[in-house]
Amino acid sequence: KQKVAAVAEKCKTEVHGGHDVLKIVGTSELPKTEEQRCFLECVYKNLQLIVDDKFAEPGAKRLMMMKYGSNPDQLKIAQTEIETCAKEVKPTAGMKCSLAHNIRQ
Repeated sequence: KQKVAAVAEKCKTEVHGGHDVLKIVGTSELPKTEEQRCFLECVYKNLQLIVDDKFAEPGAKRLMMMKYGSNPDQLKIAQTEIETCAKEVKPTAGMKCSLAHNIRQ
């Protein structure tokens, strides 16, 4: 959580986001604005969920282990979601910072 908070502050500065962009990190809410999408994409890149403008399965698995390492039921659910994202999540043509939105979807 501390790492995510530090990354969120860094990304807020990078995307010149208002205070409200930070709220999206702790939710499962879809980003509604370009500012929110770009902020979230910055967070995901810093957490290695996005590498080379693609969903990064190894980074997702690392985060999954940190969050659910002691809960086998949650690990199984998260593993299935990660595998689905690895196959299906791609950027949307013509939408800036769309990968973060599509990962959340």
